Amino acid sequence: MYKLDNKNKTIHKLQNNLNSFNRLSNSLSVPFFAKDKEGKYIECNRAFLDLINKQKEDILHTTNSIQETLYILHHEMDAQLLKKDSIHYKEIFALKSQKPKVYEFYKSAINIDGSYVGYVCIMIDITEHEKHENELQWSVHQESEKNKEILIQHEQEQLANVKFTAIGQLAAGITHEINTPLTYVKGNIEMVKMDLEDLPDDYQSKEQILEDIKDIQSGIDRISTIVESMREMSQHTKVELKRINIYSTLITALIMAHNNSKHLCKIYINGEEFTLESSKNRFEYLADVEEQRLEQAWIIIINNALDALKKKPNYDDRKLSIEISEVNSYIEIKFIDNAGGISEDIVDDLFEPFVSDKPEGGMGVGLSIAKKILDAQSATIEAYNENNGAVFKITIKKS
Repeated sequence: MYKLDNKNKTIHKLQNNLNSFNRLSNSLSVPFFAKDKEGKYIECNRAFLDLINKQKEDILHTTNSIQETLYILHHEMDAQLLKKDSIHYKEIFALKSQKPKVYEFYKSAINIDGSYVGYVCIMIDITEHEKHENELQWSVHQESEKNKEILIQHEQEQLANVKFTAIGQLAAGITHEINTPLTYVKGNIEMVKMDLEDLPDDYQSKEQILEDIKDIQSGIDRISTIVESMREMSQHTKVELKRINIYSTLITALIMAHNNSKHLCKIYINGEEFTLESSKNRFEYLADVEEQRLEQAWIIIINNALDALKKKPNYDDRKLSIEISEVNSYIEIKFIDNAGGISEDIVDDLFEPFVSDKPEGGMGVGLSIAKKILDAQSATIEAYNENNGAVFKITIKKS
């Protein structure tokens, strides 16, 4: 009776301990379970039962393979507990009727008298954490790709600058070579003209010869204008701000773009049709800028407009207008074409690198470079559509 009484007390004490353990485990908000060395469930809490949508009596003394509770079995990981006191790993837990979730499994071995008899496991739901981590990795990846694009754009811009410098050096040499004989020809034409004017008025063919000389002088003057513009563009001056007539830089850019524009459309500046004879001092709008860099930006914008105008089949239907005016303390320049406007899909990102809607597949770096040049001049540029065409408006603080 004494032994039986002690046994009953021990059983009662164990039952109380088990009840306390069950209350404690059920109070846990994270799933908990225990298995024996054969992989059968010997204990679990309410959070685990809610997770697998089972009753306790349905899973006790069963394995995952019998109940098909998990798609992914953990036998290989569990086998490590024969040699380790604990393991920690990340795995997907999924039921056929639920969305898969990512859990961290913290498993500790149960050893009695040095022999492995099973393990206990706590499961931590890290699905949201994994989602945020993946989003962070994707964000890092996107930033890395963006930096690669910026690096490529920088290399392209450097290449463009190298080409521009090389062209400038070439132009400087060509203009020097052209200028010398050109000056000689101009001087001799002037002397011939003076000799002809001294002839009697009734001299045969005098009037016709003078008219021919006038045409020759016109051609020489046009060559001189182009050569002078090339010389200005090719000068190797220090990058510094100077007080410059903005109107003059536009005329220089138009002269440099003339070979391309003359076959595409007429260009008007402040309402007057541009020709190679257009005076650079017709209007005066002064600002402190880098002259050559600004001319480079104008050429990019002009060529961009000319490329867009190619979409219109007829020469007479194409038009590019440049308007320059003073608005309060600023100089405002507008490049206005009638090529149909900028695609709404890209108009907000037009000055970002690699954005282009050219039908022949432009690289999309020209306007980005132009914007950088203008930013360096403390100028602003914006693009928008108006009257079935594109408008590029640049604002520069006047001197």
